[in-house]
Amino acid sequence: MYLALKLLHILAVTLFLGNIITGLFWKAHADRSADPRIMAHTLEGIIRSDRWFTLPGVLLIVLFGVAAAIVGQLPLLRTPWIRQAIILFTLSGLAFGLQVAPLQRRLLALARTAANGGAWDAERYRSLSRRWEWWGVFAILTPVGALALMVVKPAHSGEFPPHQTPNHRMKLTSSAIGLRGSMRLRSSARSLARTSLGAQRMRGR
Repeated sequence: MYLALKLLHILAVTLFLGNIITGLFWKAHADRSADPRIMAHTLEGIIRSDRWFTLPGVLLIVLFGVAAAIVGQLPLLRTPWIRQAIILFTLSGLAFGLQVAPLQRRLLALARTAANGGAWDAERYRSLSRRWEWWGVFAILTPVGALALMVVKPAHSGEFPPHQTPNHRMKLTSSAIGLRGSMRLRSSARSLARTSLGAQRMRGR
């Protein structure tokens, strides 16, 4: 169960990151055309893809990430790499909600106005675009950092090795306990044998 949830969590991260990274590419590609109609069309697609992929990706990341941590017995706020990843992911969400999304709507409004025959304020569009790109890069790098933490995991993170599920870990613990018990029994048996041998020698004397 743990590995299945972890896989779904990683797939959700891939969906989320892939969409926001390609959004930067397609906007830059449209802006090179200098055609407000193409810019407006591209921005509409970026905003729509955020509704279809970015926001659902966020929900799936949180859902499967929390579920995997619970099943894997990893305390969310007491496991350093999970806590740090949550902080980075939260910063990305704040950047997107407070800066990227509003700037996208303002850029789309400018491009639509020009595409419908209105005045084209190219300087204003470029100024907003620079801000959108800066915050967009920030909104990408923070979850990339969170992804790096998920993969690398700082030392002493408390997570068991990737090939060990919680059940596997329990089996290993049980085996270790059984081995220690067996060693104690053998030690007791040797001590008893030495005591018996000593008693026999005393009688012989």
